[in-house]
Amino acid sequence: MLMGPGPCDRSEAARFVWRRAGDEVQASRDTLAAWSLARALFIKDTAGFFRMAAKIDASAAVRGMVKAAVGAVRARLMRDVGEAFSTIALDALATRTGLDAGSATKAAVAAGWEVDGKVVRIPPSAAAAGADAEAAMSLRSLHTLTSYVASLERPALVGDAESDVAAFVAAAAAGGGRRGGAGSGSAGASAQMA
Repeated sequence: MLMGPGPCDRSEAARFVWRRAGDEVQASRDTLAAWSLARALFIKDTAGFFRMAAKIDASAAVRGMVKAAVGAVRARLMRDVGEAFSTIALDALATRTGLDAGSATKAAVAAGWEVDGKVVRIPPSAAAAGADAEAAMSLRSLHTLTSYVASLERPALVGDAESDVAAFVAAAAAGGGRRGGAGSGSAGASAQMA
């Protein structure tokens, strides 16, 4: 459990297992090694995690799990860097991922990033494009929610408010960008509010 698949996603579960393990289990060399790595991930000390993983003193079975955990943690860090940065220094990437500069360069190229000397340029990801679409959907949902709330608070104004919003959107799309004008409904809404 401490070093199973996806250890960085289950740090609370690892702490739970550790606290409930008996003294004999906690004293074993393999368990201590696995717990030290899990603890480093729990406190987000990835540099310490990679240092400890390189020097682990454990059985062959645990070393195999550690190797898998290192790969999973490194893949997660590469994904996080790709989502968070547009450029990053090669040294910073190497430090974050526990790699030397040459291996960090290879990993960056394998991820589809451009390495230019000591700088890694990361193209915008599909996740960023998805976030833009999600934001647009959130705005539509917010407009719908606002209409519902407006109808609950002032039922008489809803029709005029919707036509006012529609006129504003049409004017903005046409390049006008100004509220009001013939047929926009703003005069009617103003008269009802007064």
